[in-house]
Amino acid sequence: MAAQVNMDDCFEIVVSNVSYRWQDLARKLGFKRGEIKAMADNNVQFPGPNEKCWEMLGKWINKPNRGEDPVRDLKQALMNIEERLTAEALEGIEGATATEAGAKVFISHASEDKEEFVTPLVQELLKPGRLQQSDVFYDKHSLRTGDHLWNEIDAALRDPALKLFVFVISRHVLSKKQWPQYEYQLAHGKGVRIFPIWLKRDGDGDFRQKVSEYDTMREPDKLLAVPVHVNEVDEKLSGIADKIMEQL
Repeated sequence: MAAQVNMDDCFEIVVSNVSYRWQDLARKLGFKRGEIKAMADNNVQFPGPNEKCWEMLGKWINKPNRGEDPVRDLKQALMNIEERLTAEALEGIEGATATEAGAKVFISHASEDKEEFVTPLVQELLKPGRLQQSDVFYDKHSLRTGDHLWNEIDAALRDPALKLFVFVISRHVLSKKQWPQYEYQLAHGKGVRIFPIWLKRDGDGDFRQKVSEYDTMREPDKLLAVPVHVNEVDEKLSGIADKIMEQL
């Protein structure tokens, strides 16, 4: 019964602050387009955004496939729609504790691949029931203005909480990009499990041949990468995220 009281308190905070964005929140909580439309069209029982937000949250908490930690998942969904203050407001609710451990997953990539693949992959990993933002070291989320770049990266790669180094290999990485080289070498030397992804584009050669030309990479023959073409990103993202979760 206490858990229900906690969730009611959480829902009241959410409705008070972000009911006008209930559809955005619903999408991040896993509702499909048809489900959201049905709630949006029901203006008799739920005439305004507050009522619709309450209805949506009530349906979500009763979903059979919902994650084991609803408070954590709700906070993550709020973070994903950039409602940080509301997510932080849930910290005061009993049972709504933040995770203090370091990142479990480090995403290494070239900046040129961020928009096409890396950011969508991180968003897929942060869906409810998977990882929290604090579980993933991704420069866009993990580094802030004023941080000493290399110190932060070095600390994340040396953190005992780190379980997986996701290495997004592309023509940009293989064209002597310095940061991914350093990150790979440090992760390899520390013995962190490597999960390579070969982000292909038209005109790219064979993966093994391309990697063999990357003279700073050690034991390239042992890198068995998950291939994905830039034109197949949308259809393959969920499967790749599932494979990453299996490694944790």
